[in-house]
Amino acid sequence: MIEQLGVTAAKIGGWIWGGPILVIFLSCYLIVSAQTGFVQFRHFAFICKNTFGKITEKKDGKDGVGTISPFAASMTALGQSVGASNIVGIPIAIAVGGPGALFWLWVACLLGMGMRFAEIAIAIKYREKNPEGEWVGGPQMYMKKGLRAGGLAMTWAIAYVLVVLFSVPAQTASVVATASTAGVPNWVTTAIVFVTTAVVLYGGIKRIGKFAQVLVPFMALFYFVSTWIIILTHGSELGSSLMMVFKCAFSPTAASGGFAGAGFIMAMRQGVARGIYSFGAGMGDFTVVHASAITDHPCRQAQWGVFEMICSFIICTSSGLLALTTGLWKIGEGKASTISALAFADLYPGNLGTILISLSLFLFVYTTILAIIFYGQKQAEYVLDSKFAKIMGVVYLLCIPFGVIGSMGFFLNFVDIILAFVVLSNIICVTAMSKQVRALVKDFFGNPNFYPVKVKE
Repeated sequence: MIEQLGVTAAKIGGWIWGGPILVIFLSCYLIVSAQTGFVQFRHFAFICKNTFGKITEKKDGKDGVGTISPFAASMTALGQSVGASNIVGIPIAIAVGGPGALFWLWVACLLGMGMRFAEIAIAIKYREKNPEGEWVGGPQMYMKKGLRAGGLAMTWAIAYVLVVLFSVPAQTASVVATASTAGVPNWVTTAIVFVTTAVVLYGGIKRIGKFAQVLVPFMALFYFVSTWIIILTHGSELGSSLMMVFKCAFSPTAASGGFAGAGFIMAMRQGVARGIYSFGAGMGDFTVVHASAITDHPCRQAQWGVFEMICSFIICTSSGLLALTTGLWKIGEGKASTISALAFADLYPGNLGTILISLSLFLFVYTTILAIIFYGQKQAEYVLDSKFAKIMGVVYLLCIPFGVIGSMGFFLNFVDIILAFVVLSNIICVTAMSKQVRALVKDFFGNPNFYPVKVKE
């Protein structure tokens, strides 16, 4: 019965997340980017200078108002968007859609930078203080205050509360499955996730932010270095792999090994879909933590959204090239989820490869769980009050053990259905408010106090 329910949910989710929704996404990405004057390209050097260049500064909020530092907010948001999809999902996209899928993922990322910038900017504009004195905001706030759509805002918040109920066990299931290959009992992995999540989560956004700004850079660098050691050992294949990415983006990929072959449409669909899942641009949930950031202008904090996309771009590209240079992308759709694990196990001696990939996935999944539970609590607070938010925090923690009884795919089948409404309503609302974002961009980059004319990009 439960298995059949999962199959039905998968069919519904597959239909919802078909070609039309991806076209809507790319169209909205393009419209919003155009409204911002393609800020992610025009001011790329300035954005890098004020994000990557400010990482080591203890005070980077420009004496603005907020609850946590801009970097802490960005790392919390990045910790949520960088998850199992970046390690497992990208190789799957290539195994199904061919090497060209990586090209379309890049396209989605470059256009999605403008959308993520816009979402953060509009969230900062409409944020407000809660009774505890913390700055709060997100899609529910800008839908209500920016579009005066209170009913939609409430529906969005309720839907997101439900999304987290399924997302938490889905993330847990992925790390439990991987850790088991290293000989770690399922109950041990689950217990570690449960306890560590509870300890950090109940310290509030300040503790989450402090924790994320230490853990997220470490885990990203750890996975990047471990992956590129493998890629460089197959360095002779790197050039040809990149050539395949561009060649197969616009032409069919012939069947080879376990790979059944794929056309242009499949490559585009897989690349864009996996890109949306991996980067999160348009989903809106990450704006909840950005709304807590200390900043003096919405566009200053919004630059960290572009920074997050660049980081995700690097990680996803690394996973994609790992699959291509090792040749494991030809393994076939049925075994595609094991590509990263096989690549690590093949190079590193003994169980070291399995341990490294398990640790990477654990860290990615752990930060994702932390962030989505916090986001879910903030939506619960919006729906009722802070007491209900605390209750939902406990409920979400109790959902962690359910990750043992089902696969990640089983739970994601249900997530996909609810998430379709969450994402579509948000991305359409942000697009509808894109003129407001354009005004914010002009206000920031046209003001010498924020953007000195003498700055050369």
